[in-house]
Amino acid sequence: MKWNLLCYCLVLPFLLFACQNSQEKGSLTLKVVDEITFETDSLVPINPGHIQFLETDSGSQIFIYNYFKKIYQFYSYPEGELLKEVPLHMDGPNSVKPFSGGVLMAEDSIWLVNYAPQKIVLINLEGEVQLRKPIHNELFPISHIGVSLETPLYQIGNKVYGAQPLFMGHHDMDKSDIQKHQLVYSYDILEDTVQWYDVFYREDYWDKGKKGSGYSWAKRGDKIYIAALYDHEIQVFDTQSGKVVHRKEVKSEKVNNFLYVEELAPNHRAALEDRIKYDQYGALIYDPFRDVFYRITSPAVEYDPEASDEDLNHLNYYRPYTGIMVLDKDLNILAEHTFDTFEVYIGRNFFVREEGLYLSRNNLFHSDYDEEIFRFLVVRFEKE
Repeated sequence: MKWNLLCYCLVLPFLLFACQNSQEKGSLTLKVVDEITFETDSLVPINPGHIQFLETDSGSQIFIYNYFKKIYQFYSYPEGELLKEVPLHMDGPNSVKPFSGGVLMAEDSIWLVNYAPQKIVLINLEGEVQLRKPIHNELFPISHIGVSLETPLYQIGNKVYGAQPLFMGHHDMDKSDIQKHQLVYSYDILEDTVQWYDVFYREDYWDKGKKGSGYSWAKRGDKIYIAALYDHEIQVFDTQSGKVVHRKEVKSEKVNNFLYVEELAPNHRAALEDRIKYDQYGALIYDPFRDVFYRITSPAVEYDPEASDEDLNHLNYYRPYTGIMVLDKDLNILAEHTFDTFEVYIGRNFFVREEGLYLSRNNLFHSDYDEEIFRFLVVRFEKE
């Protein structure tokens, strides 16, 4: 990758202090188990829009969303051989437009969502639509639903659970409206019905001002753990009862100053600056091999005021100071680690295997960034 002078100047202050940045807290210490690299035999984004690791009868595979070609692909791992492509049709009877993400649920089916009008859609591996179901909310009308690696669809029994983490009409809302914004829905495959659940952000969410909305979630057994991006709280949603059965404040030492959005930013540049100069949480990841959760932290970023909008946008996604909290099943903090400056990228490129947590090393601002090779840091947290 080629860096321009401005990009170099933008990251130089971070690189000067990189060796001082890695920090540990708690009873467990991060151990680097391995560093993995592999190439594919065709052009793919090395930080794809979605990734899943699969163990199949025919061997290990990587399932990704290739946003270059706007298709899903299966690759053998670690050989990187393209095994299959799943087309996403944008017109005709199998159209999934407008598409906003999906998840491979079984060996022959992908669940995805349309964001306008809102629908949950099932396709086979030929890209043929098998089912469409509109998603409506009578309590508070929604204008968007989405799916990402941070908020995937989950199937538990005969129900597929989806997330709706965003406030509809943030600037027109008042505090009382928060308790109308249901955050979780499900589609019952057998009954062909949609249900919304009384899962809300905490009642005092806007006591200090209009914080943004957003969360990540992770499934453990028949419960889904919902971790706000702009609040310390994690909720535990029990899918059997359809209720929140536990709430807990789980605060990182690195997350102290959230963004409050009281009015519309005057321009795109101001909105971009607001996003990167405040702390926030990132993905919540469940590790079934060690029965722990990982909660990503993204502290605020200092930046060069002369940096271009493009560089600031990249800095928003490829943050220099990424951290990770380790939580037990009761959400007690076992460890907190801060990676070296630009050491990893934990946007939408991570997965868990028996060896450990795989984190992308392809941070755009790191000196050894390579846009042609998948690179992962494999880590575990262990007692010294």
